[in-house]
Amino acid sequence: MLNEINDKNFIIQKELRLKNDREKDIDSLNKIIKEKDRETKKLFEDNDFVQNEKQKLYDDNTRMFNELDRLKKHIYIITDQNQQVNLFCK
Repeated sequence: MLNEINDKNFIIQKELRLKNDREKDIDSLNKIIKEKDRETKKLFEDNDFVQNEKQKLYDDNTRMFNELDRLKKHIYIITDQNQQVNLFCK
């Protein structure tokens, strides 16, 4: 009988150690999950920032190309006017 109680006690102690080890593992995994969540949040924030910057650059490029087209048209007009003046002066 005493032997049985000691066996049961040993089994209970072993189970308690296993339970404690599992709880420590769970705590460690929860810490890792929290850190990964923070990293993920930071990456999403960085991605939002990059997307906003990309949109700004796209808008800037669009404005610059529009201005370039406007200036080209202006150059063509001035060139044409210059040619007409040259023809008239001859």
